[in-house]
Amino acid sequence: GVRAEAPLAASVTAVTFEELSPTGEQGFQILPSPAGTLARTLVSPDLAVCADCRREILSAENRRYGYAFTNCTNCGPRYSIIRGVPYDRPLTSMAPFRMCPACGREYDDPADRRFHAQPNACAVCGPSYRLLVDGAVEEGDPLARAREIVAAGGIVAIKGIGGYHLACDA
Repeated sequence: GVRAEAPLAASVTAVTFEELSPTGEQGFQILPSPAGTLARTLVSPDLAVCADCRREILSAENRRYGYAFTNCTNCGPRYSIIRGVPYDRPLTSMAPFRMCPACGREYDDPADRRFHAQPNACAVCGPSYRLLVDGAVEEGDPLARAREIVAAGGIVAIKGIGGYHLACDA
């Protein structure tokens, strides 16, 4: 049943059944949330990168190779990017980033694990990253340079799509 086959991050709190008359509609769709309605929802916590996304990030053949903000419906930011409910992209910190056609196809495909993943993005359409030291952009690989700073005893403030994190060797 639905409890046994729920997505990895799902928490099924109730299952109800209601028989309805046919409407003549074909297929399945998720409609935009109505404007001005009082939203009541559980807000998911941010979820660690899943194994599938990790494989994509590490696979040189994948379009998300090396993309630090890779996520899907099984992982990624939720709580930290929400600016309001309902949890729709326009009410998240991802609102300024319009999905490219490839990400849009994933988002619209019910068979894709990124179906309606609000923070869905890639290097073409999503946020990018850089390293600033004393207000100036550092050249080279920002992640490698950040590792060097931490290894040398420094502290790195990381601004992500959901806020700031501090990294140090404690």
